[in-house]
Amino acid sequence: MDANVLPEQSAELPVMPDPVKTLVKMLDRGDSHDKMYRELINSTMAHGIVDKRCFEGDDLRVLFHTMSRPLLRSVLLKTLGPDLYDRRFLCVREMKQLIELLQTYAQAVDAYQAHLEANEYGNSQYTAEEEEAIRAAMAIDDAESGTANYDSQESDLRVFVPIFASGSAAKKLKEGQDARMSQTIYEFIRVLQKRCLPNVDEEVFQMQSPLMVGNAGDINREASDHLPSLRQTPKIWGLLLSCLSVMKLEYEVQFATLFRAWEDDEQINHAEILGTILAGSLLFVDGCNAKQPGTRAVQGPVENRGFDKSKELVFAEQETQLNRAMERLKKADAELQKTKEEYRQVAADVLATIQKAEALLDFLQIPLWMILLWIEPIEEMSNASLKAAVWECGYVASSNWRSR
Repeated sequence: MDANVLPEQSAELPVMPDPVKTLVKMLDRGDSHDKMYRELINSTMAHGIVDKRCFEGDDLRVLFHTMSRPLLRSVLLKTLGPDLYDRRFLCVREMKQLIELLQTYAQAVDAYQAHLEANEYGNSQYTAEEEEAIRAAMAIDDAESGTANYDSQESDLRVFVPIFASGSAAKKLKEGQDARMSQTIYEFIRVLQKRCLPNVDEEVFQMQSPLMVGNAGDINREASDHLPSLRQTPKIWGLLLSCLSVMKLEYEVQFATLFRAWEDDEQINHAEILGTILAGSLLFVDGCNAKQPGTRAVQGPVENRGFDKSKELVFAEQETQLNRAMERLKKADAELQKTKEEYRQVAADVLATIQKAEALLDFLQIPLWMILLWIEPIEEMSNASLKAAVWECGYVASSNWRSR
C-alpha cells in the first residue's frame, strides 16, 4: 500500500471529497484511531446512513480499532485494486463508452416500464429507437448470464424482462406506488460521470474503482454469488460487469476482508455499516450499494457459526500488534538508556578536559571566555574530537597571545 499516494484529486484519483482528505492526512501524521473515528462519524461521510442508532454506544468505534492503518488508508482512497492486486480501473475514454451503454440499458428499462404500465405489449408500440435499446439490453442481460435468454434475432420484444432493473421499484409498481425501475441505473451513471474529470488525459487508468460492501459467513462461497452468472448479485454490480463484458474488456473481481465479527449478527450489521461509510459504497455516494447496510436478520444461536474463530483471529492479531509495539518500546528504551550513559560519559570527559584547560589557562594567564569561543559547537563533536579541539584551541590562543 503506497503511502506516497497523496489525497489529491487527479486523473488517477478523480474522487477525493474533503472528509477523505482530512482522514488520510490524520492517518499520515499518526493521529489516534479514536480521534479519526470522531472525525469520521461527524463528517458528511456518515450522512448516508438512515438509521442513526448505530452511532450510539461504542460498537462502531470498537470495530474501527480492529482495522490496520494501511488498509484503512487504502479503503478511504478506494485504491484497493492497485494496493492489493496491482490492478486499475477504466480510463476516462472507456468510462464514457460504459456510460453510453448504461444509458442505452436505462432507456430500454424505461420503455419496458412504460409499455408494462400501459399494458401494451405489441411490437408496434415500440419506436425504432426503443427497439434498438431493447435489443442492446438483451445482449447485456445475456453477457454474463451463463445461458442465452434471448435470441439475437428475436422478433417478439415482449419476451424482454430487464434483469438489472430495480427490484424494489418493480415491487412498488405492483403495489400501486409510483416508482422508476431505471432510477438506480441513472444514479450509477452519475457516479461514473463524476469520475470523468475535464482537461485530463483520457487514457490514464484510474486507481480508484467503485466499491461494493457486503457481509458473509463464508466469503469464498459468498464471492461466487457476485461472479457469473450474477443472478444473486446486487443489480448495479451485475449490470456493471455485464457491460464490461459487452465492451470486450477483461476484468477481475477481488475481495478484501475489512472486519471480522466475533460477537453476533448485530455486530455483523455494524461492520457492514462501518465498511460502507469508509468505502463510500452507497450508490448516491460513489459505489454500487443501492440498499442501506446493516439489515442482516438475526440467524439464531451464535454457536458454531465462526464467531469463536473470528474472536481468536481478531484478538490474536491485536495481541501480536501489542507485543510488537511493546518490543519496539523496550528496544527504544534500551537505546535511550545507552544514549544517556554515553552522554554522561561525554559530560565527564568534557568536565575533565575543561579542568585541564583551566589549569593551562592559569599557567598562560588567558581569560576563560577566549577559549570557550573556540569550542562552542561542543555538542556536535565526538569525545576524541572534543579533546583535540580544546587543546588545539588552547594552543592557538596561546600562540596568538604570545605574538602580541
